[in-house]
Amino acid sequence: MGGTAAERPPVGSTADDRATTADGLGTPVSPRIPNAPPARVTLVDDRVQHDERRLARFGIRKIESRHLRLYTDVAPERADGLPALADAAFPQLETFFGPLPPTADGKPFQVNGYLMADRERFERAGLVPPVLPSRFHGQQVGRYFWMFEQTSDYYLRHLLLHEFTHCYTVALQRAAEPLWYLEGVAEYMGTHLLRRRDGRLQLRCGVYPDAPDAFRGHGRIELVRIDRERNGIRGLGYVAGLSAQDFRRRTEAYAWAWALCSFLSRHPHYRDRFRRVRRRAATMPFPLAMQDAFGDVLPRLKVEWAEFAANICYGFDFDRAAIEFVDGTPLPVGERRTVRIDVDRGWQSTGVRVSPTLRYRIVADGRYVLATEPVEWWCEPQGISFDYVAGRPLGVLLAGVLPQEALRSTPAAGEWDDRVATFDVAVVGREAVIAPHERGTLYLRINDGYDRLADNRGQLAVQIEAVPVR
Repeated sequence: MGGTAAERPPVGSTADDRATTADGLGTPVSPRIPNAPPARVTLVDDRVQHDERRLARFGIRKIESRHLRLYTDVAPERADGLPALADAAFPQLETFFGPLPPTADGKPFQVNGYLMADRERFERAGLVPPVLPSRFHGQQVGRYFWMFEQTSDYYLRHLLLHEFTHCYTVALQRAAEPLWYLEGVAEYMGTHLLRRRDGRLQLRCGVYPDAPDAFRGHGRIELVRIDRERNGIRGLGYVAGLSAQDFRRRTEAYAWAWALCSFLSRHPHYRDRFRRVRRRAATMPFPLAMQDAFGDVLPRLKVEWAEFAANICYGFDFDRAAIEFVDGTPLPVGERRTVRIDVDRGWQSTGVRVSPTLRYRIVADGRYVLATEPVEWWCEPQGISFDYVAGRPLGVLLAGVLPQEALRSTPAAGEWDDRVATFDVAVVGREAVIAPHERGTLYLRINDGYDRLADNRGQLAVQIEAVPVR
């Protein structure tokens, strides 16, 4: 009872065939890009037309919208609203990536999707190409995608939006876009909110999760945390070098690609640059677009990426976590410098350059609010000992030395390598003497989660004094 050859969707490349890279930026090892359609000025719709009456005998029905023709055996209450999600996502994809080339027949761009509760049923109907792996959640080839029913309603929608995004990016006909980017942006646009307003469902793609309950099945933040605990912070080069085998075998590859694309899309220092990459990749090779956008800020990008990866959480506040990098100047022995530190921001430069040949006495004073609900939580520089963040008292003053080498512009600094630039952190509290391990600029912040900075209020006055080693 299998389908005829004419009814089978054409077999194309899988994720294994997408461009692998030598340098992580997207420079192809081979000029062959199997998953990209041949260059042309219009999009030709060569999808197979299925016999609906024949498919009905297998328990498969068609649900169609402007941009998605979905074949499924999943219960109507779960499946019937899904094509409308593709329609709602389409203008958001246009805004994010840029518009598609025109279609040859003048009709709206549309793809075929196959949502399966029972794979064997689709195989008997001839709707599953033999090249598809035996186990997968979702798979895309050209203007087709296949996916399995998911337990979570959220993740069912997420997976459909992920695969629909792949169909869109392939139709853009941009060569040599690397896997970390293709999978990362599909994960990013698949991360969504669906809410009812004025009696209508409204879809927002490309959101950052603020709480786990609204994103059941997403799990990318948890996967990054688990992998970080096992292997440390993954550098930009690691993420940019993820291979097809990595994505096939390890779910955390998707998590890291999502994390990097989310970071680049939402961080105030990099989101405009990343937008420029997406637009310029239409007219120049992806590696050149990346170098053009980030080459002059890559050392700073490495620092802020490491801070995000080390502290990733639901509701991460990218704007308040943004670091204003100000190089320090030496503080002579016996001199003191006073700075004010905002408690609703991340690391802030003191303007003091420290040296391992000296010690630095730091004295802090002030009262500030760490929360306003249900009551105001007042705190002082020693922190609150009944609540902890990252193993340290909530609200305690922290010092972090950013090594001088971290921001130095060198040929190596322009590479997307595995090196991670992080702060050397010490607890200060009300008063402490710190001993820097290397030269660098001294930064300060209070210890609080990057998801909880918005309701903090107040400042600390901090005095810094250089003292000789005794």
